[in-house]
Formats: sequence, structure tokens, C-alpha cells
Amino acid sequence: MRRTPTFLETANAVLAVSRGDGGTKTSGSKTDSQVCESELSIHTKEMKSVITYGGDAPNVVPPYAQIWYYVRAPHREQVEEIYSRMLDIAKGAALMSGTTHDIDFLTGCYELLPNGVISNLMIEKMEELGGPRFTDEEMAFAKQLQEAIPPQVLEMGIMQTLQMSGNGVTREDLGETLCEKIIPLPDTFTMLPASTEVGDVSQITPTGNLSTCCQPLGTPPHSWQAVAASGSSPLC
Repeated sequence: MRRTPTFLETANAVLAVSRGDGGTKTSGSKTDSQVCESELSIHTKEMKSVITYGGDAPNVVPPYAQIWYYVRAPHREQVEEIYSRMLDIAKGAALMSGTTHDIDFLTGCYELLPNGVISNLMIEKMEELGGPRFTDEEMAFAKQLQEAIPPQVLEMGIMQTLQMSGNGVTREDLGETLCEKIIPLPDTFTMLPASTEVGDVSQITPTGNLSTCCQPLGTPPHSWQAVAASGSSPLC
């Protein structure tokens, strides 16, 4: 999966408004997003943004504005297609509003290239070593974190873990709070909706990845529960 952080800087805030992202009034960039969603699967391709500078006071059009975009998709060519549309929208918005714009391309990465040989070897060695073992204190702390997660969110997270596991893996195999078992690989590689520069490495050298239990089952990514678990000595 390739991540493309891009800054679009404008010489007049009218251009930022005409792109319509981040809650602004018109729909230039929103229209592009809708087009992408209609032609591409919304679950695997996405644009995210934040307005990093939009002025100093409300109801005042500033001379300068800036927005930061991420474009993410399973394959690099898909990102390039969406990114190309974004550039056209920015250019068109500048022409329509009589302003100028600059683009600061920060970075990008390729998708992860799976390697079945390394993956099978890693899972074999992990099974020989056995799964992690957690203390009663660690289990209790993880349970407290789980209790602070809405039940429907917790259930969704556990189901996603099951979907990425091998055939025949049940909820009982995962455990209630912290998984202490080695979960077998699925028959086919599945896409994890996340970005990583490891994808670049995998394109030039054989690469293997593993996941381990360092937070309670069902914990949503980017949540405070994930931060608390990852920053705790018991679980890390």
C-alpha cells in the first residue's frame, strides 16, 4: 500500500475553499472523492486530509492556505491514478479562482510484496517456541482497557482479527483478553489496510512480517486504549 502525503499550498484561501475538503463550503475535492468511490472500492482506497493552515480569524479570507493529503490504495498504480486527479483538481481550482498553488510532495511507498517461503518458515519457528505468556496483572490491565471500549467496536475488532486468521481459527483460539496462542496463517495473503515503508524493502529483498499480541483483543487502532497498552511495561 502506497502512502502519498502531499501539501497543497495556495496563494489565496479561495482555492482552498473551492476544493471543498475538511468542511469547507464547495465540493471540488469532495467531488473527486465521490468519483473515486464510485469507480474504486471505498474499503481499499481512500483520501485523507487535514487543513494545516486556514487563516488567523473567522470570516476573513487569508492570503495563504495549506492542506495536507494522504492518498492510500492497495497498489501503487491505483494511488498514481487518484493522485493525478488531485493534481488536476488543484490546477483547475487555481484557474477558476485566479490564484496560484504549489505542491510539496513529501513521500510515498510501494505495497508490501508477500513472501510465502519466509512466512511459512517464521510461523514454523514461532510454533516451536510457543505463544507469549501474560501475568495475572497484565491480564487484569488488559481487561480494564477492554471494558472502556464500546461493545460493538470491540466485537468488530475481534471479527477483523478472525478474518485475517487461518481457516478454522475460532474465538476460543484467540482467547478473551490477550491472545497466548500462535495463530496459523490463512490460505491466501490478505491485505492489511495500513501503510508502511516495509513495502519498499519487500520490493527489493525477501521480507517477512509478524504480528504479536501487545494490546487487548478488539482494541481499535489509534485509540487511547492502544496507546495505553503499547506504552505500558506489562504488555510491551
